[in-house]
Amino acid sequence: MSIIQFSINLKIGKLKEYKVFRLTMSSLDHIQHEECPQCKGKWELRLYVNRLTRKPFHPEIVGKCERKDKCEYHLSPYDYLRNHPDELEEVFNHLCEHKQQYLAVLKRELPKYYEDNKHLFNEVTTSDNVSTTKQSSNSIEQNNNFVKQSSTLVEQSSANNSTSAPTISYFSSASNGSAYYFTDEDMQALENAQVFSYDCTQNTLFKALCRMSIYNKSKKTYQPIDKEKLKTVFEKYKVGTNYHQYTTQDGTVYHNYNPVFLQIDEKDRIHYGKIIPYQLNGKRLHSKKGYDVYTLHYSKPFIALHSDNGKRPNVCLQQCFFGQHLLKNTDSKTVVNIAEGDKTPLVMEYVTTYLNKDENQIWLSTGGFDFLNSQKLYDLVVDNNLSKVKLWADKGYLYDSVDEKGKKTTGWKTIADYTNKKLSKDIIEVDTFVEKRKDLGKNDDIADLYLKNLR
Repeated sequence: MSIIQFSINLKIGKLKEYKVFRLTMSSLDHIQHEECPQCKGKWELRLYVNRLTRKPFHPEIVGKCERKDKCEYHLSPYDYLRNHPDELEEVFNHLCEHKQQYLAVLKRELPKYYEDNKHLFNEVTTSDNVSTTKQSSNSIEQNNNFVKQSSTLVEQSSANNSTSAPTISYFSSASNGSAYYFTDEDMQALENAQVFSYDCTQNTLFKALCRMSIYNKSKKTYQPIDKEKLKTVFEKYKVGTNYHQYTTQDGTVYHNYNPVFLQIDEKDRIHYGKIIPYQLNGKRLHSKKGYDVYTLHYSKPFIALHSDNGKRPNVCLQQCFFGQHLLKNTDSKTVVNIAEGDKTPLVMEYVTTYLNKDENQIWLSTGGFDFLNSQKLYDLVVDNNLSKVKLWADKGYLYDSVDEKGKKTTGWKTIADYTNKKLSKDIIEVDTFVEKRKDLGKNDDIADLYLKNLR
């Protein structure tokens, strides 16, 4: 390898190590896609941005085509810079001059990666110190050691993102979120503005479930849901209430008290507050604009606390599983069940606690089918020393599939199998009960088997 090529590899390695670039996220960057230079698909090229400046990098050619099954075009900034040494020099020098800012962003957006790789963040010096002409043998030896470390990191990263792994956008992936947690001041401001309340009995989901009956398997009959027991379940999961006005597709105006699903981790840190409008029949309410889910950090009191110009603050919250705070009370006998919808853990907690009387079951939810991947499952098992995890996919999403447009969907079974390989243990299993039920339609889940509308 020539000295010049060695220097290029060294600089590229540093850029990757500091994760200078990332793909855009619609919820954070508000940057539209561009036309793919290969397939000419309009708005198909997902761009890369500088993690610190958040500016797109050569949006005309650098990016990843979203038509993965038909185009597969992907040119990363690192591949581009490898062939453009002058621009590489500029980007590398920018990293050198703003190292602490890059590290601060990295620590905020990728906390786990930052902690696991602290030893890799050696002092970044200016480009002159990695000159291609005059380097001592000792310096070259040190840089060679660095290149070996960087290569290992890159290989590991490639392995984690290989085509054999399930490629699903993950709601709380470290690469997609930040480590901001709601503070006591945040929650107090939301309560004072009547945007949030811990009184769960006022929200429409609680009232809807109180109007339903639930199947008692041991007695083989439906029985009304007990209001006080249901309240205990809601309080256990720390479900709150939000007031909001909605206009449905037919123009009807609703004044709703909607449930707020707080995503809280094992250390009782509030990651996210998801507001989902429900009707009194227990079904989701879809607004005229098509917005099905709202979040507390988009509310006016939160914006007022964190923004000087009245615009949404530059805070991207790192989500976790709904109900994850309950894992701090687990032991080796605990079975952790993971469903998709946030209503499901509430229903199944009622079933397991008051009907089946099984104290060794905990129910969590992802909040959406595609809000799950193998890395999250792996972290969940390892961080909490779990011995058994069971996935309950909605009907139609257990196995890999291809829709009428040719879009491929990775099923939860594939994710479970891949994660077990990483764990070298068969800790995660999938339940096929819902998938086999002929009386359930697509998108129905285990909770739908237990609920029956009384009024």
